[in-house]
Amino acid sequence: MIGKVINIQQESKIQYLIQQLNAKGIYKGPKGEQLHSMNYFSLVSLLAVKRAVES
Repeated sequence: MIGKVINIQQESKIQYLIQQLNAKGIYKGPKGEQLHSMNYFSLVSLLAVKRAVES
């Protein structure tokens, strides 16, 4: 049960990151991979770089 809750929370975070990246015009990773195939930390890094470049 606890594993499922953690997994759902992690999936929610991933979906939020993907939405944020899509809002900034990013639909694929740096190597052309689908955002849905990237892990949480890769998505966080990609969003952080995009935000840093914009500022």
